Amino acid sequence: MTATVILSIVALALSVASLSWQAWAWSRNGPRLRMGVSRIQVTYGEDLTLQLTIANAGRAAATVVDVRVQLIDGGRHRVRVVDQGLPAGIEPYASAVLWAGFEPPEASSVPVEAWATTATRKVIKTRTTLDLKPFDLG
Repeated sequence: MTATVILSIVALALSVASLSWQAWAWSRNGPRLRMGVSRIQVTYGEDLTLQLTIANAGRAAATVVDVRVQLIDGGRHRVRVVDQGLPAGIEPYASAVLWAGFEPPEASSVPVEAWATTATRKVIKTRTTLDLKPFDLG
């Protein structure tokens, strides 16, 4: 092998590595939003309060303009539009916390679905089943 062939192989390897790095960095640009739902408090005779957390793990800020929560209680679909604190700007590596209140459901665990819409019309969804047994305060 001549020196020019070896140099060409090294240059090709460096070019492929550089191109791979650029593709990986480009895929990590922009906001990367994740949403979670958890219960705050359930006691007999009080409302069910759900905490919605929207986290941004991306490199750019995002604006959330609409958040909705659906609770499926015995075949009844109850939807709440969360409007306090919206529109919410979420900076990179930060999160926003919102709350939604419901009257107590009849079941001890219910499916919950939440979705948020960003200013660029991207929709983030989460689906979970929450255990709604009252907290033992004793």
